[in-house]
Amino acid sequence: MEQTNGGFDDQRVSVFPKMTAERVLLGIMGLMLLMIAAPEIPFFSPRRTPARESSTRAFMKSIETACAAYEFDFGCYPPDQVTVNGKVLQSSEALAYFLATPFRQSPAMLKDVRATVDVGPYLEITTRHGLDVDGDGAIEIVDVYKEPFEYDNIRDDPNGFTFYGAKDPRQDKKPRNKDSFDIFTPNSSNPGRPLANFKCDWEK
Repeated sequence: MEQTNGGFDDQRVSVFPKMTAERVLLGIMGLMLLMIAAPEIPFFSPRRTPARESSTRAFMKSIETACAAYEFDFGCYPPDQVTVNGKVLQSSEALAYFLATPFRQSPAMLKDVRATVDVGPYLEITTRHGLDVDGDGAIEIVDVYKEPFEYDNIRDDPNGFTFYGAKDPRQDKKPRNKDSFDIFTPNSSNPGRPLANFKCDWEK
């Protein structure tokens, strides 16, 4: 007697879809999109936090080196406030102005200091670290999260400075580096752990 399979053709049906070139391409595109979006997804963000903090600290060291070079030429650290063409630049804006602009004569504080040639710029501010955050036409120096650095020249300008809104990580808001300057960033990856050129309270 001839056996039948109930009228169905004797073909094996796979539970997996056939891997066509189109499916492979879509899979690769999906993986690439996931990698791009990963920093914005809470599940993936913590893994990138140490790298971003390290990047911020490294750039902060570059700013400190640039400020030291400026001080070597002019005898003072970059002011944390200056008026340029009627516009008041403060904190990170002032820092960007002084570190990224060539000068022959000291632009502030020590007017009698003059170089024979233009000196500076002391810091190359790329589009990654230069941004007009508040939309006033002046560039701020920002961290990897596009948050402006806060800069306070303590030694040469002890009158304080204006915050962009970040919480002051200094205990009792007292200056730390009295012989130079304080610089810090709110560190958006972990708001309770600001990064600074001094030991913050959370690091004790």
